[in-house]
Amino acid sequence: MASLLEGVKRKKSLSFQFSKENYESLCTHAQDGDMSKLVSLISLYDSTSFGSATFCPDPKQHKPSPFVLAAQYGRLETVSYFLDSFGHIIDIDHGATIISRTTRKQVHHATALWAACTGGHIDIVRLLVSKGANVNKTTLTRSTPLRGASFHGFIDVMRYLIKVGADINTPNCIGQSPLCIAAMRGEVEAVRFLVQNGADTSQHTINGYSVMHLAAAKGKDEVISYLLEVGVSPGFHEAKPLEKGYVPCPLFLAASTGQTKAVMVLMKHKDCPLSCQSDANLLLASMQCELRKRLRFTEPKIQMYWEEGLRLREDYSLSPSYLPPLPEYNNRVEIQTLEELQSNWFNPDFCRLDVFYQSLMIRERCMGRLDQGLIYFLIRRGSYFCHDRRYIEAEQLWERAMSMEIEVCNYEISHGEYGHCEGIMRDLEKDLTVYSEGICTMLQAGYEPNFTQYINYGLKELEILQQLGEKADCEVIDCTTLLGLIMEIFLSWITLSSYENDKGAYSWPKECDALGRGFVSKYLHYAPGTTLLHLSLTNFNISDQENRKILDRYVDLRGLILALLAWGADDVLDMPNSEGKRPLHVALDLSVESGDIEVLSPLIDSGPHLDAVDSNGVTVYEAATMDIHKVLLYSHGPSPLTCCAARVIVKTGIDYSGLPSHIRKFIRIHDKEFVMESFAH
Repeated sequence: MASLLEGVKRKKSLSFQFSKENYESLCTHAQDGDMSKLVSLISLYDSTSFGSATFCPDPKQHKPSPFVLAAQYGRLETVSYFLDSFGHIIDIDHGATIISRTTRKQVHHATALWAACTGGHIDIVRLLVSKGANVNKTTLTRSTPLRGASFHGFIDVMRYLIKVGADINTPNCIGQSPLCIAAMRGEVEAVRFLVQNGADTSQHTINGYSVMHLAAAKGKDEVISYLLEVGVSPGFHEAKPLEKGYVPCPLFLAASTGQTKAVMVLMKHKDCPLSCQSDANLLLASMQCELRKRLRFTEPKIQMYWEEGLRLREDYSLSPSYLPPLPEYNNRVEIQTLEELQSNWFNPDFCRLDVFYQSLMIRERCMGRLDQGLIYFLIRRGSYFCHDRRYIEAEQLWERAMSMEIEVCNYEISHGEYGHCEGIMRDLEKDLTVYSEGICTMLQAGYEPNFTQYINYGLKELEILQQLGEKADCEVIDCTTLLGLIMEIFLSWITLSSYENDKGAYSWPKECDALGRGFVSKYLHYAPGTTLLHLSLTNFNISDQENRKILDRYVDLRGLILALLAWGADDVLDMPNSEGKRPLHVALDLSVESGDIEVLSPLIDSGPHLDAVDSNGVTVYEAATMDIHKVLLYSHGPSPLTCCAARVIVKTGIDYSGLPSHIRKFIRIHDKEFVMESFAH
């Protein structure tokens, strides 16, 4: 019994066997179905020592798996080889990260069965199920194998999965069931098959969209026609944007995405109200308008749809609800009559500015203020305004977009939902990049942006990211990039403030100081394997001077470093990152690459251990290769005797484990063996 237990313990302790290079080759051979090379490579290793992790790295590492790749690419022989030879150690339901062959996006925690289903490989699907694969096991975004097969309309796979127990209605993280995804993709036969096999046509996504909504949004008119034939409600209702929990009707969704065929199918329905037809035309005009940077006088589609919408309203005396004047839209009101439109159409001011506010007001009135499309077009139009030097208008639209995103996230979290919140988090890097670039554009033109609103937005989104934790698909978000983008905004603010003071020293407003101290206090160690101080020296092209010119002054990384140190980052002056480099080592590398030696000064002046070693045992003194670096370092005087003593202890191998903790900690700064352990603590 004892020997048996030892064997179990030994087997569980076995870890990943392949080197990185060989594992990548293994994945390539499995994907290509090259059995001779695959078997040859595996034979180089002692298969008796293979553990369950051998062919399935930790899914949180977001790596591929040869077993899953073979299933994805339909390599039946390869899948059979893995199961026949190593089935006793392969976790058949273990997930890996693969690239979708259709969307080219990463799919995390995809099982071999899910991958085979998305490829329509029925023989592999049958084999995996016969070996015990869970037909309802989901990916990280909670997509089932049936949903994967429905995405492409693989009827034979779908039929088999349902036969062996797949749940036909399981939704993914945003509430999209297999029927929903088939409808969105326009897979009419798959939709027909699912409906005939009992799929719930009344299911809704987390934002209240039905299968009819999703088909309409993607313009799948054949799917819409079939759904109407089998009695699915078209869901017509008037626009009520101020109503709590308002969800626009499918017709509005089709019009707001410019799906004219779907709009025509729905408008021909006998139950379609005239008010819906009127607003659908206005939305089509709005969509056409929003796709343009500038409006020309001759825009027949916009004018045609807009006039038709207003004509219906006048001919039938329709009385739609209107939004109150909003400051973000410069307190404008929506055009209500055909005569008003025609009198304004050739007005240059109307075509340059007013018409775009009109399009946004139409969209918000019909789609609701928390519509994801509205948020997207607010950001997009803000960018157009920014490039057109309309900075006040751009910031107003961006402020509205940011507040809406925060509201959507808070609403979902309070209701235990995370789907659209995840989407916003995944777009956060893109949005922050838009704002950061906009800030630089404004500063170059001599306009001072509202730094506070952008930094507050970034900080609130980071808080939401923390709240989500493991509840949502946010582990794939690169938080280091988000932190870097926020630091870019701080850097612009600090650079501008220093220029305005013109005292030769860096300073920053009290509000910047308060936000900065809160930022450092909460996120100094937030990014795994590094700190904010390291990030300020390594990422995001913050030191790239090409496009970072503010009021004839180039941004200077020293300002950000000094601010971070003043805000509390001095606590990590001697802390190594995951590569075993302390801030001074990183700064030294940066100064060699950029030629900017001044980046070293604020760090050295803050009193770090200049003889602290990196993971290779190299001090900053020893790493300095340029004479100017050596002069700068040695000008700060010799190392203290305590440091000399610590180096002697490490070099001679004296056991210092019994010394008081504060002394042990001091000595370890000079001991490469404890560099990584020091970071972990």
